[in-house]
Amino acid sequence: MPESNQFLPGEKELLARAAAFGECPRLSDCSQAEVSDLSKAHGTDFATAVLYDRILRHQLHSSFFEKVEAAATARLPHPPLVGIVPGAFYREHKGTGADGARLAGILESIGCRVERVPVESFGSLKTNAALIADWLSNHYSEPVVLSV
Repeated sequence: MPESNQFLPGEKELLARAAAFGECPRLSDCSQAEVSDLSKAHGTDFATAVLYDRILRHQLHSSFFEKVEAAATARLPHPPLVGIVPGAFYREHKGTGADGARLAGILESIGCRVERVPVESFGSLKTNAALIADWLSNHYSEPVVLSV
């Protein structure tokens, strides 16, 4: 099984037990009935871990997983600026998440630069489109991603 840092120690232990489990050694052996029996005998988490292990042992799936893992660890040398266009009433109703603060936190944690595009909280289409266009024109010389 490919090594991944995405699992907690308890999950790694579960996956190690699943990898060593002798029943349904290949993905083709893991029928719906077999996985259902595993779930009843050993619990859903263990049955899921066995199925996960067998999927990753299959050549087609393991090569896809390796490509995904490689892409996930690749870093852009200069991440683009992400402009978050907030939703309606983002100033008045902060608890809705329409301000994009949660997304901004996630993006910043992976090294992206983030700016909130200064639109009106409930502006007209014409007004907010002009504000977005103005913001974009101020960032024309760099890669930009808009999140709406």
